[in-house]
Amino acid sequence: MFLSAFSFNNRTSLYPFIRDLKAKKGEVIARYILNALQEQLLTIYELSSIFTQNNAPTYTARIVQDWLQEWA
Repeated sequence: MFLSAFSFNNRTSLYPFIRDLKAKKGEVIARYILNALQEQLLTIYELSSIFTQNNAPTYTARIVQDWLQEWA
């Protein structure tokens, strides 16, 4: 799985995720998504930016939602 973000005139590089073998189903967990957002999203942020995501469970996890609310 990869994360990438883009805006009208900019984009991030692909951010690869490694499955967490300690997670219930070996999935990518919320803290990996949070780290990726913190590293990648802020590199292309502009004041007029609008952030959207696909409501996957990792994006709706409390730690991710809290960070997005704080960041917005």
